[in-house]
Amino acid sequence: MKNLLSSCQLDNISGDKKLNFVKKIYWILICLINYFLSFVIKKDSRIKIEKFNGNNQKFVNKNESPARVLSDIFWASFQWKKNKKILKRNYEILEVGCGDGKYGKLLKKIIGRNFKSYLGIDIKKRERWDNSGKNLKFIKSDCYNIKKYLIKKNLIITQSALEHFKYDLKFFNILKNNLSKTEKIIQIHLIPSYSCLFTYFWHGYRHYNLNSISKITKIFDKNCQFKLFSLGSAELNFFHFFNITIKKNNNPKLRNKKKNYFKKMRKLILKSFKRKNNIPSFYALVIFHNFKKEL
Repeated sequence: MKNLLSSCQLDNISGDKKLNFVKKIYWILICLINYFLSFVIKKDSRIKIEKFNGNNQKFVNKNESPARVLSDIFWASFQWKKNKKILKRNYEILEVGCGDGKYGKLLKKIIGRNFKSYLGIDIKKRERWDNSGKNLKFIKSDCYNIKKYLIKKNLIITQSALEHFKYDLKFFNILKNNLSKTEKIIQIHLIPSYSCLFTYFWHGYRHYNLNSISKITKIFDKNCQFKLFSLGSAELNFFHFFNITIKKNNNPKLRNKKKNYFKKMRKLILKSFKRKNNIPSFYALVIFHNFKKEL
């Protein structure tokens, strides 16, 4: 029954908790098994894989990790105006696993006048949450208790959160059963790729590959379209490994003091945009509900 709830086999252990040596080895083996399974299990043919070439770096924090910088470029470069015309109304956003709420504020700036509201949900209450505004709200709740928060929402997002959901397929089944069957809705999920195994090591329950992503998309019916954007490259993962992982440099402020940190990272990001075939650092899965024309 468990494997009907999770997109990966055997992922019953999370790197978010302190693991002993044996559990760390077990966790790595699970990730490797899931990776090799991706070669033998049939993928969802409806997934259209596209190379990401972001053109908006206005909102980038220079001290962040490569994956986070790529994610911010993706959010800033997404075709918000074009898709808003198709949606025929302003964006009402639900972010699940919102953390400190950074992306609510960021998307409000990026989307501008087409932004209507944002609701952030997280299993832990954060000090930075500010519920004093009219169109930014935060609520403590888990990812399986979102049914009542989906009303009127036309954009459902997660950023580096799905890997922390023990039962990610259960989460997507909740979306399938409760999202409108007729109204146009967009889902956007930014998730770590299989190549992150030796970048983040023990992080969350899983990384994603075409097999596990296909298990997500197969939940949804023929009224959905799927685009999977490949973000970054293996070189950026190596950059993360040597500048953050082995140095245990998880503090963005400290990275600012490192000579040429962003300059070197930016060079690798631009290089990744030009390459045709990259091992992705990250994925962006976009699901379009009830869009009649092919996008």
